[in-house]
Amino acid sequence: MAVAIGVRPLLSIIIPCLGHAQELVYCLRGLEAQEGDLPFEVVVVDSASDSAVRVSAERFPGVQLVRSASVLSAGAARNLGVAHAAAEVLGFLDADCIPEPGWARAALEAIHEGAVLASGPILDVLPWHLIAASDNRLQFVDFPKRRPAGAHPYFPSAHLAMPRTVFGASGGFDPDALNAQDVLFTQSVAAAKPGGARFCPQMIVQHWGRQRWSEFIRHQHTFGESRAENRLRMDRSWTWMGRHPIMAWAVILRRLLYITLRVMQWNLPDLPRFILQLPVLVVGLMAWTRGFYAGMRRTSPTAAHMGESASQD
Repeated sequence: MAVAIGVRPLLSIIIPCLGHAQELVYCLRGLEAQEGDLPFEVVVVDSASDSAVRVSAERFPGVQLVRSASVLSAGAARNLGVAHAAAEVLGFLDADCIPEPGWARAALEAIHEGAVLASGPILDVLPWHLIAASDNRLQFVDFPKRRPAGAHPYFPSAHLAMPRTVFGASGGFDPDALNAQDVLFTQSVAAAKPGGARFCPQMIVQHWGRQRWSEFIRHQHTFGESRAENRLRMDRSWTWMGRHPIMAWAVILRRLLYITLRVMQWNLPDLPRFILQLPVLVVGLMAWTRGFYAGMRRTSPTAAHMGESASQD
């Protein structure tokens, strides 16, 4: 992964890492296996001076390791990585993602074709692990492999690419946001240039997903809580349901219907696996809904009118 001396990288790939030392090894192996001779650099940001992260990164010659003396949020770690990056196109990968061999080239091509922000499918590392695959489906149902290319109003931070100029103009990731900083950032970038945030079907990663019940339930609770606190992709009906806890059953059914429709629309061959996951998905949606109402309770009625959008999920 080392860039030849005197050759400026075309792509800088920043990987924030906090507690994912083993997953980082698989991520870096995926980058080692990238197709072609595209010059790119890899910057791993060790967000807590974790010796295990350092050992994992040092297994791969050419990886630049940036260490923080204090624990960084994911947004702050990405910003720090950009400060150490050399290329004019920035790529971001989460440490628990494995890029497929064409990822770097597809990311660079999307930006060269005019995208201000690019991402693509997020698949399962463990497709038959019911908890991990359900965790991924609840997060990434909008990003299957069979979805056609086109604009999208937001992306998760699992994997992204953008011009450095766009990153600079946006002000970077919010270093103080503990949750949803990725969606807040990508929504802002996408809104600044409608149609410029592009889904690229060839830009593929695999994601591990939470594999233990406790991690899965806690993550889904946090996911729902953050959705409410930040008023992410909420229209007026979401706001109304969030004010009436008696409507919790409707929240669960609405999200389950949305997920079902997305599977039918873009991922029909995956329907049998979706049916097998249903009991786990319902448990996750119950945790998500508890978090959603907890987030709504912590925000004022005035704030409930802010940040509303026309998104349906």
